[in-house]
Amino acid sequence: METPTTTDLRRASLGAVLRLIHERGPQRRADLTDATGLNRSTVLSVVDELCEIGLVTETEAVSDGTRGRPSAVVSANADGFVAIGVEIAVDRARIAAIGLGGTVQRSIDLDFHPAVAGPDETARIIGEASVDLLTGRPTVIGVGTAVHGMIDHEGRLAVGPNLGWQHLDLAAASHRWQPVSVPTFFGNDATLGARGEYRRGVGRNRENLFYLSAERGVGGASITAGTSQLGHHGFAGEVGHMVVKRGGRSCTCGSQGCWETEIGETALLRKAGRRANNRAGAAGVIAAAVAGEAKALAAVADIAGWLGFGIGNIANLTDPEIVICGGYLGVVLELAEPIVRAEADAVRVPSNVTTPTIVPSMLGADAALVGAAEVVFDHLLSDPGGVRRHHQPAGAT
Repeated sequence: METPTTTDLRRASLGAVLRLIHERGPQRRADLTDATGLNRSTVLSVVDELCEIGLVTETEAVSDGTRGRPSAVVSANADGFVAIGVEIAVDRARIAAIGLGGTVQRSIDLDFHPAVAGPDETARIIGEASVDLLTGRPTVIGVGTAVHGMIDHEGRLAVGPNLGWQHLDLAAASHRWQPVSVPTFFGNDATLGARGEYRRGVGRNRENLFYLSAERGVGGASITAGTSQLGHHGFAGEVGHMVVKRGGRSCTCGSQGCWETEIGETALLRKAGRRANNRAGAAGVIAAAVAGEAKALAAVADIAGWLGFGIGNIANLTDPEIVICGGYLGVVLELAEPIVRAEADAVRVPSNVTTPTIVPSMLGADAALVGAAEVVFDHLLSDPGGVRRHHQPAGAT
């Protein structure tokens, strides 16, 4: 093992201090010293350098009533440095500017169907919208994109069964939606949704979790000991395509009886007696169930049963501390939690082991966007000093 150089140690110190501020919010210098284990003079120097770069700001020291000199508070410069999060689903796309520190500064919902538009037109629409997103000329440190499809370790889309896209080099396709030349990262929407909940949502401080998301398709992602489990090809978590009913309904993946055919949005609409292309979608069925419509209530109950059945099997496979239900599944859980819990308990093995906590997503529709941004921030935190060497404000020449 090579001995770390002075530059390596400095980079690590900058990253450690900035990560604490990014993940925990504003910190006093004294808190940074305690949390990092660095000595006071090093923290002083590191904070000064981060201020000089512009990544953090420091407010005047305010006395808290204790003896000694008050410690100044250091905060992330959320307005000055942003990550762009992009999410591409079957019938919608979203983009957001997310500031250092994890705050969603601004988001835009794009009302079009990427599955119909295709990759090139999708890139054009997102690119045009990105210009409107970046008010105030912040420094864009990277773009993270969550795609509803199977993404390999190199960031290539192998197939998006519901999108109808396949064998797509996302890096080549995405250059049209980037506001400036910056690092780019790609991932499956559920994988990044799990990362968002782990960093900023209900999965915070939970080292072992499983995240489920459902819209047209159903995806999942496992985080174990704080690390995303991606599998050999990068396709781990495709739980929507577990076969739960041999010889069941045909799935968009080409198989039959997939879990997705029982708990996806199309399944909910079918069970509630609504057309598959109903514009109100899952939200319309949920609203009808809340209003007491018998057929909608029965549909939600049926979805809840299949949801619990799948969660119980996922618990047997991954043994998570918590299972987070994203997309419309979070609302199903809230409406029919006893059914979900009973079905999960029924298949949990061994039977004397408690089924994990099952909760709705805290970030909701922002989960994948926040997770995509966190991947960008991880890149920044590995070398905070690199931001002044490689980046410039959006729109700068």
